[in-house]
Amino acid sequence: MLEALQRIPSHAYKTTKKMKNKLFIFLFLLSVGSAVGQEFPYPVLPDSLRTPEERMDFLLGNYWSRFDFNDTTATNCQVGEQGFSDFIYTLGYADENQKALSAADFVRRAFATEWGARHYDHLMEHYLFNPNSPLRNDLVYAALLREIVDGCHTCDGAMLERNRFRLSQVSKNQVGTVATDFAYRTRQGAEGRMHELESDWLLLVFHDPDCENCERILPQLMLEPVLRDSRVQVLAIYGDSDYESWKGKPYAMPSNWTDAYSPDGEIHSKTLYYLPATPSLYLLDKQKQVVLKDASPEVVLKMLSDLLKNK
Repeated sequence: MLEALQRIPSHAYKTTKKMKNKLFIFLFLLSVGSAVGQEFPYPVLPDSLRTPEERMDFLLGNYWSRFDFNDTTATNCQVGEQGFSDFIYTLGYADENQKALSAADFVRRAFATEWGARHYDHLMEHYLFNPNSPLRNDLVYAALLREIVDGCHTCDGAMLERNRFRLSQVSKNQVGTVATDFAYRTRQGAEGRMHELESDWLLLVFHDPDCENCERILPQLMLEPVLRDSRVQVLAIYGDSDYESWKGKPYAMPSNWTDAYSPDGEIHSKTLYYLPATPSLYLLDKQKQVVLKDASPEVVLKMLSDLLKNK
């Protein structure tokens, strides 16, 4: 692949940011391809493919063509795991059509046997469902899950049911969609709805009074200058029904923060949001569209800082 990349004409670099991201993916794959004892057999890019978009399409369309899914040896499993982690990373930069086509090709190959279904279902859970995974991506996971629940003939009933449930969860409030509205009530008894809050940017901070990470992270967030900016509102919301526990742990929040809970624990009882761990941060724009979903504080702060500088 390196030789093929070196032959990309210089004018190809004068392109959109999205296409530059695609070039970065190719370089990323090269840099991690030898992380295990045997390198994953990436597709060989034809010389006739001149643009980054053409090369991206070819890479995803032929990604698994040289890998032997029938080889269940430990070495091949290691190579397959490395290939899978690179694959889902790459899918994170693909458009929706590319995601769907590549997900379908992967599931058709990887889930062709009962052993493969169990093995790759486990890898998907490890890399895409674990809230602490750096490769977690709900859009990618949803694309793969759709293919499994719609056409996996080697998955047993328990696996299909589990993946149907996960698909329903990760499909909620995806980036680019309008976030689900909900009611809230403040410590002073004032009531409102999330969609009624007006600001350029709204940060939802879902937290829990019994969460040690919340006790550590929330006070740090309150000190961040970007989260005190008048163009930003923060709704710190407890979504469960243990009102007395929440009431007993108040925070001295900045003036642009709203300290509230979900009446009757509606957010949790109706599973309005997928919250695998707390605190969970969702960044919304003025139209209440999801910009960041369940993102780390570092990612949220960096994006908000950039957005506020550019306005």
